[in-house]
Amino acid sequence: MNTENFVKIAQLIKTFNEQNEKKPGHKTYVHIDSMDEFQKKENGAVCALNFSECGFGNERKSTLEFSSEEQLLTYLTIHTK
Repeated sequence: MNTENFVKIAQLIKTFNEQNEKKPGHKTYVHIDSMDEFQKKENGAVCALNFSECGFGNERKSTLEFSSEEQLLTYLTIHTK
């Protein structure tokens, strides 16, 4: 990943987490815990976001894989508006 994309992704993750932080009195939240980069998988994924989520009081971990840095940037841009 080039430095420019890395900086953009880090800023968008920070914004996403600020916009979706757990609020007092609410039990629903989503938080991006980390991002992974890896060699292309069989399904074409090259990176992933790891989430902590809580919906209706049920906490869970999830992962969303992306086939390119551009796809990841698009996802984060859409979800931080």
